[in-house]
Amino acid sequence: VGNEWKIASLTKMITQDLWGNQADASLFSIDDMQSNSAKESKAENVLVDDSKKVWEILNREPKNKGKGRRVVFFNDNAGLEILSDLFLAHYLLMSNAVQQVEFKLKPYPFFVSDALIKDVNQAINFLAELDDADSRRIGATLRQMVEEEKLLLTTEKFLTSGLPTWQMPDELRAELAVQADLVIAKGDLMYRKLLGDYVFEPTTSFQDLLSYFPCPLLSLRTLKSPVVVGLQAGQAEEIEAKDKDFLTSGDYGTIQVADPTPVPKGVRLVADGFVVSR
Repeated sequence: VGNEWKIASLTKMITQDLWGNQADASLFSIDDMQSNSAKESKAENVLVDDSKKVWEILNREPKNKGKGRRVVFFNDNAGLEILSDLFLAHYLLMSNAVQQVEFKLKPYPFFVSDALIKDVNQAINFLAELDDADSRRIGATLRQMVEEEKLLLTTEKFLTSGLPTWQMPDELRAELAVQADLVIAKGDLMYRKLLGDYVFEPTTSFQDLLSYFPCPLLSLRTLKSPVVVGLQAGQAEEIEAKDKDFLTSGDYGTIQVADPTPVPKGVRLVADGFVVSR
């Protein structure tokens, strides 16, 4: 896609990072993913696509005008998925739309495939040592970005907790509110944490439910659990008629954005989660 800041390029990079979430070693082999990437129907498997909202968010005035825009990832799996995160981070920084990217990684594997700092460094080294010239160039650039702290690799213990995201520590909430222009939350488990593992009606608004989040949020997730919101009326029923396992197969994904607003009418936060008025 090159390094120029274009909405089509951003959308393509977001989409490849979404499908990178299939690579959690639970449902798909590498051969499966290569086959899936060639399917013409792939776009139809993205049930919600809010990529244009990301473009709008990342063209706003940065929170820190002196240092520029900052994007924070809540990363998920090592291996192919962390590579897809690195490609998106590389594009954001090289396009100069974003001046700093932070990977918030787990301090230890919550699940066996969770990405740690060492896994990111290994992925960068892997790219830098490939025979392909473009891959080596990207790997070398990513190494330099880490050295110059344009790409920060940190750990966040809260990501290994069983708590829903609205119970994040005050320090983390304040950090994101003040410093993050966008958080990119990767994966099915993080999606469940964002919603507290509650099973809402699939047409419930993602924006309304995530109004508690302290900054703009992008969720990239392939469906591997029976928790999904933000669909159009009748969409879930239509897909289920064709694929009864669509909620758990990993073949479908969502690109969903929430922009923090006051808690709307009809949604009430309580100590242990949400109450949605009907």
